[in-house]
Amino acid sequence: MGVDVRSRGAVNIDLRHIGLLGAAYVKSTMTGGRGIAFLALFALLGGIIALVIINPMMEMMALVQAQFDAEVADALSPVVSWWIGGDGPTDPRVAHLLMDKPAIISAILVILTGFMPFVTVAASANQLSRDIANKGLRYLLLRTERINILMSRFLGAWFVVSSSTFVLVMSVGIYVGAAFDYVGFGDAVLWSLQGWGALTWVALPYVGLCSFISVAVPVPAVAGILAIVTTGVMPLMLNKLASEFNADWIARIDPWGWKYHMLDPTFGDVAVAGAVLAVFALIPLSLAAVVFGRRNL
Repeated sequence: MGVDVRSRGAVNIDLRHIGLLGAAYVKSTMTGGRGIAFLALFALLGGIIALVIINPMMEMMALVQAQFDAEVADALSPVVSWWIGGDGPTDPRVAHLLMDKPAIISAILVILTGFMPFVTVAASANQLSRDIANKGLRYLLLRTERINILMSRFLGAWFVVSSSTFVLVMSVGIYVGAAFDYVGFGDAVLWSLQGWGALTWVALPYVGLCSFISVAVPVPAVAGILAIVTTGVMPLMLNKLASEFNADWIARIDPWGWKYHMLDPTFGDVAVAGAVLAVFALIPLSLAAVVFGRRNL
């Protein structure tokens, strides 16, 4: 009874508690079997994408500089256009990614952005469901508030995704900058940093979604399946409706419809997309706080 009274009292956010609990969550995740499996699969995915994009470009290295630039943009244009829903090489967004920025890195970032929701769910689906199921949070509730536990798991899961993405994207960027003379090393690193920031922000609403599902469904396996199904099925349904009624705005009801705008050429478009994705993260996180605050632990 004492636990419930303390945990359901006034909200008291403690940044020190959030930091300590978040660090503990990151450590347990990265050293556990699930974390190691996630890192291995993410590294494999990134490696495959990089090889698919980079290997054909290596064969074109013998071309003269101007011809090489044009050939790279021409070769990658269908790939980038398909992933972002562009209208071919004349589309301003496609031209920005392939002509204004290092094209090889852009193509890799675009494909990674497409997989980012599923990668995020794989890393953060089980934030609290296992601890709720086995009553493992009662000890923590004697020492801190529920909101601190929730925020520590949310930020810890986001850090796991962000740090893993940073290592992968920067490794690719440094390699491309060093291997391809036509790409300035500084430009490659800078664009990789920007791309990493975009990928990290794209992950934010899906971490929030997993926070809510892991609190609402205290069965780890079911929570994971539900998170993956929600992430994949919802965009398919909305895109189908958008196509049926010729209304592009329907696809933007879900964060999936905003993710590629984080790579847009203008700062205003990127800022709007970032703000919308933040709102998409705040909504499920707020719902998670309400449900977690009322749940009998």
